Parts: sequence; structure tokens; C-alpha cells
Amino acid sequence: MSDGPVTGSGVDLFDETRSINAFEIGGTFFMIDASKPMFDEAASMFPQDGRGVIYTLDARNADSTLFFVTSDDVNDWSDKSSVSAAANGALVFDFYLEKFDRNAIDGNGSTMFLVVNFNENFNNAFWNGQLMVFGNGDGTTFSDLAGSLDVTAHEMTHGVIERTANLIYQNQPGALNESFADVFGALFEFWVEGENGDWLIGEDVTTPAIAGDALRDMEDPASDNVAFGKQPTRLSEFVDLPNTPDGDNGGVHVNSGIPNRAFFLFANDPAVGIEMAGEVYFQALTQYLTRNSQFIDCRLAIIKAVDDVFGAGTSEAEAAKTAAANAFDTVEIFDDEGTPPPETLPPVEGEEFLTFIDTGSGLLFRVSLTNQAEPIQISQSPVSSRPTVTDDGSFILYVDDTHNVHLLASDGSSDEQLSTSGVFSNLAISPNGRFLAVTANVALPSIFILDLQAPSDEEGVQEIELYTPTTAEGTTTGEVLFPDRIDWDSKSEVVMYDAFNTLVNASGDTIGYWDINLLRPAEEAITRLFPPQPPGIDIGNPVFASNSDNIIAFDFVDENGDVTVKAVKLNTFEEGSVVLNANSLGSPTFSNDDSKVFYHRIESGESSIRVVDLLEDGITGAGNDQTIISNGLFPVAFAVGERPTGVEEPEEAVPNKFVLHQNYPNPFNPETTIRYELPKDAEISLKIFDITGRLVTELETGFKSAGVYTVSWNGQDSSGNPAASGIYFYRLAVLSGDRIVNTLTNRMTILK
Repeated sequence: MSDGPVTGSGVDLFDETRSINAFEIGGTFFMIDASKPMFDEAASMFPQDGRGVIYTLDARNADSTLFFVTSDDVNDWSDKSSVSAAANGALVFDFYLEKFDRNAIDGNGSTMFLVVNFNENFNNAFWNGQLMVFGNGDGTTFSDLAGSLDVTAHEMTHGVIERTANLIYQNQPGALNESFADVFGALFEFWVEGENGDWLIGEDVTTPAIAGDALRDMEDPASDNVAFGKQPTRLSEFVDLPNTPDGDNGGVHVNSGIPNRAFFLFANDPAVGIEMAGEVYFQALTQYLTRNSQFIDCRLAIIKAVDDVFGAGTSEAEAAKTAAANAFDTVEIFDDEGTPPPETLPPVEGEEFLTFIDTGSGLLFRVSLTNQAEPIQISQSPVSSRPTVTDDGSFILYVDDTHNVHLLASDGSSDEQLSTSGVFSNLAISPNGRFLAVTANVALPSIFILDLQAPSDEEGVQEIELYTPTTAEGTTTGEVLFPDRIDWDSKSEVVMYDAFNTLVNASGDTIGYWDINLLRPAEEAITRLFPPQPPGIDIGNPVFASNSDNIIAFDFVDENGDVTVKAVKLNTFEEGSVVLNANSLGSPTFSNDDSKVFYHRIESGESSIRVVDLLEDGITGAGNDQTIISNGLFPVAFAVGERPTGVEEPEEAVPNKFVLHQNYPNPFNPETTIRYELPKDAEISLKIFDITGRLVTELETGFKSAGVYTVSWNGQDSSGNPAASGIYFYRLAVLSGDRIVNTLTNRMTILK
């Protein structure tokens, strides 16, 4: 018998004999399914690198190293979990190919991985972006999850979702993510078992000692047979949980019951039926839903998809649209406007500049893009990594060649070293000036968030250990070695970063790769931005557009080492090629108005700063790239000025609480503005103190009517003397006679 694909059999977790597709190598049979039309024999190297195959691998009750499942007899496999996983996983492939003409999870025939025996008594199954992973269960809460048809399809559908709508795994989009995984899990079970299928999810493996229990019930999410807590059945019962890992990412597993019931009602309407309901939902998922879709967007997407599937204008389509409307009305997802696309901010108004590192001296230079002047040196120390600029362009922070942080006036008038520890690598200042995200100059899988308003340095440092998220609550996987490039969103709430990761495959080989993720520091929650890339592909150096959190640019490195600077609209994942950059990373940055992308190119040991215009779509290069600066690296574009708010406070508006806003700009020199709000008439005082608590000056005192106030401070003490560079505190006190009844305090920095 020659090596290659073979067919055998094995006994599964329910003691049923199942057909198994395996691969024979030298008389040993590997649980590698090479029977599907996606199999690429020419590109495969067995057993470690089969292309277009389905691997079933064994974690052997651990959580890191994976092992091949092998046998000396193709009809005798010792591990029942592996037999169930291999047989069910092969059926999921067949289901998507036959029903929806989808070639594997990604639609392009990429290799699929199933992992059994994960950890000890692990009561879950999950998708981590690369692997479909099954726990054995503890025998009480769950039996071995590899035995369940709908659980297998549910978790693998998470991969399909990730590569289509890519619904972000939090709040309503995350609940839709879970619901669509349940939808296709149930559809798969009906496809396999026909009339014996049901609307229960995980009923074969949930609380094995209790008959009839299930993980979820799509017909009645609040049924008594739901084992671990009833789900809401309508929007008025939505469970508002915190958007944290401990809060189920905003209740994604809880609130999925609402759209689940809508699908059940839709599929059971005589005008639709299960078969056509699946077609409609697949069309909605792949064509209309986007990353940030809410429940209302799901309703609208389903109704659009009905026209596609049934034929716009036909009586069948009208009846199916009525069925969809009735289903969503029943769960209180009523007709309304869809979620608007992410907002675009107005650009900073002021003179535009580009800062970059001079490769000869290592110093930071600045050039005016408005006046086309010659570059001028602005830093006093060599710079080791990409600098970061405050939103108003007044200050630049950088890491020097001794790994210390500097605060630099963007015109070069001052350059102050802020640290002496020599531990920093990369940094990014948040647009509101409050937070500084930094990474270490050693291989540490952490990002540090420095709160510049904290009363002390000790209280203002947050270390967040990075991880690879999964669809299982509280479960993470992967080995993140270290992050590199970091950038903040416009709301100062999310840090985008790239990271170098390792993965140990079944041959014991360690594979390294770069990916891009989003971190919400307040919740210490991480979301993968892109699905895992094919082997040999790396993505990194991400940056947000200057005025939109919906557009990013990044470096895409293919398997040959060639680099393309790409841009993506995150909500729809529409992708554009900005420029081909040979084999050089580009480290892109958007212009102040997002009409151009600046990047660097290194060729034959020479570096240059280049620029390319973007087409009207904002993500595709116009093909007119050109060199504008020789001997430069790490360009950063910015403008010195203010960003128009576009919103004016109504004159009659009365605040509902006392508020003391962060001063702006901060750090500042020579002047800053402080804004505060009073919900009622009050006696107040607004004072400045130095870091020792000594009173520097009193800005305002006396009676104030309810309203919003602004006051400027010119950085001088009460005697008119300039205050020195350093940290200061400003305090708003509300008085009742001689007694202080309320105080609010913030921190500011003067840099001269």
C-alpha cells in the first residue's frame, strides 16, 4: 500500500462506528483528512504541513503542545474524542460546501484544525482564530464536547464569522456573533439528522446526568431546560453586563437568546422554512452585516437578504420579509434606522508638519508641509523608535537611544528627559493627553499605561499582560512574546498594537508571526483585529487615520518578504493597497487631512521618506508615490493647532453635576485653558498648587451661577513670576461659608 489518503473507521464518544479519513505514511495512519476538494497535494509536506486538509490533533490534557493522532490500524483508533472530532469536523466542511458553496472556514480552502483533550476536565469548547478546541468536560457539567454536532459547527462557524462580517466580540455585535454561531450549529444538526434535529444547542453534552438539559434553547431561550441560566427572549430583557472578560464581554453569551428566538420564528414561518432561512442568514452574514452591527442592523440585513434569496418584488419575497419583520417584532427588535458608520472628525486646523528620524545623526527633524521649508533639527538626543505627537501638535514624546522618554516641544524650543530607568521601547500619547502607552525594551508580553493625571507615579501605572482571546469565557491561548508599534484611537479608549507571537505545531516546531490587536485598557480586554493570516504572512506597524478610527494603515509582509502598505476600513473590512514597498517595512502615517500616506523605504542600505496620495475611497494609493526626504525613517505627520469641535454648548444648558475637565493643552507652555461645570449656583475657588502642595495662584473665587466656565492660566504665580517646568495640580472647591463641601482635582504639566 502506498502512502497517501485512506479511508477507515473508528468508534466515537457515543460508541457509534464512524467513517474516518486518514493519511498513511510508512505504515502509520495519521488523523489527517486529505479527502476534501480543497486538498493541495503539490504544496503539502506530510505530516507537518498538509495544505487544504483537516487535522485532528491531541492536546493530551494540557494547553500548549499539540500532538498528531496516529494508529497502526486505520480501523482502530484508541481515542474516541479524536474519532468524534474528525468525523464531525469533516461533516461541517461538507455542510458549508454543499449548502453555501463555501470552501472551508475561510472560503479559500485553508487547512482546518481540530484539537481534542484540551486541559483537564475543561468544561468548554472554543475557537481561537486558528483552532477548534474541545475540552473533555468534568462528567457533571459537561461530557466530552467533541461529541456534539452542533457545538462543533457552532465553534467552527465562529471562524466563518471572523472571515466575513467579523462581528466584534462584545455587546450587541458579540451577541450576534454568538447567535449566528448557534444558527448554523442548529442548521448543521438538521442537515445531518433531518427530522431528528432540534433547536437545542449542546444537548448531547450538557449536564449528562440530567435528561433534556441543553446549553441554550433557540425556541425558548428562557426555558427551564437551559442548564446554566435562562436567556432573555426580547430586547426589553437585555442583560446589561460590563464589557469586560469577566462580564462576558458585555453579555455576548447571555443576550444571544434574543436574536436566536428571532431566527427560530423566522425559520418556522410557513413562508420561509429552515432551508431558505439558512440561505437568507448566510447571505446577510457574508454581504450585509459589518463589524459593529447592532441588533437593528441584523433585522435590516435579513430583510435585504430576503430579496436576494427569494427574488426582489416576488410574492415569495414579500411573504418572507413579512415573516422576518414579525419575527424581529416579536423579540422587540423593531424597525428603525441602521447604525450609522463611525464618525469622521474635522482635521486639526493649523500649519502642517512632518517629523522624522535623520538616519545619519539619529536625531529628530521637523519639516513644514505647509511652507515647504528645509527640515530643522528639534531633538537634542538620538531617537530609537517612532515618536508620538500630541493631538494639537504642540509636543512630541520620544524614546532616546538610552531607552528613556523625552518630552519635546514640537518646534524644538525645549527637550526634557522624563525618565532615567532606561527601560522603554515604544510609546504613544492618547489624544486627550491623559494616557501614555509604553512598551519595554525587553521581550515582555505587556503594555504599560501611564495615567498622567494620577496623583502619584505609583498610582498611575497599569501593566496589562497580553493574550490571545478565544470565544470561551475566561479562556485565553497563545504565546505573545512582545508588542511593538502602538497607537491610540481618537476617544483615548483603545490602544491598537502589533505583537510577535509563537505557536508550537504538532511537529514540535515553533512558528513565529506578527498580528494586530485592539486593547481596551480600562477593561484590560483584547480583541483580535484581523483573522490569523496564512503561514508566512505577517502584519504590523498599524496606525489609525488622523481623523477616523474606522480607517487604519499597516504593513503587510507576504511569504516572499515583499511588503505592501495597506489600508482598511474596519467597519466593513474593505481593503486597499496604498503602495508596494519592495522588501522594506513602511511604518505608515496619514497626513493631517487623511488624503495622503507618508512612509519610509529602505533600499540597498539607503532610507528615504516617501508620500503617496489616496483615492477618494481613502484606502487606495493613487500610484503617484515619490521620495520627499532622503536619509529619513519613521515619519509622523501632524498639524499645530486645534481640532474644531463642531458642537457648541447651548447657552441655556445646565450641567447635571460638578465637573472639572482636563486642561488643554497639556503639557503646556506658555498658556493653558481649564474648563469646569456647575450644576447649581455656588461659591467656588479654583486654585493651582505645585507638587509639594504649596499654593501657586488662585485663578477664580466667589459666587458663580450654574453653567459652564473656562479660565486660562498663563503659567505665572500670584506674584507674576513664571512657574518652573514640572507637575502642578489644579483644584476646584465648592464652598459653604468657610467650609469646603466638594473638591475636584486634576494634574497638569508645564514644560519650558
